Amino acid sequence: MEDLVTHSLEVIRTGQAPNGAYPACPVYPTYRYSWFRDGAFIGHAVDLWGEHASARRFYDWAAHTVTVNAAAVERSVAAVAGGQAPNPADLL
Repeated sequence: MEDLVTHSLEVIRTGQAPNGAYPACPVYPTYRYSWFRDGAFIGHAVDLWGEHASARRFYDWAAHTVTVNAAAVERSVAAVAGGQAPNPADLL
């Protein structure tokens, strides 16, 4: 089991983007984006295994991304609350 954990942490660490995001798939260009939900699961898991710097970089990236795009996030939330689809340009 230790080998699996060690290998998994290495894959996560080497695949993490310089800005802190965890890409959905670091080796397949179509999936070079990061899901907040999946990244939060990864961040929590690596934090539990002592990779605190990696988790912190993800959380900082996520907070920064939401903060600088706050207006788009608010428009998306308002659209969904009003029963409409959000504008694709507002999706993160």
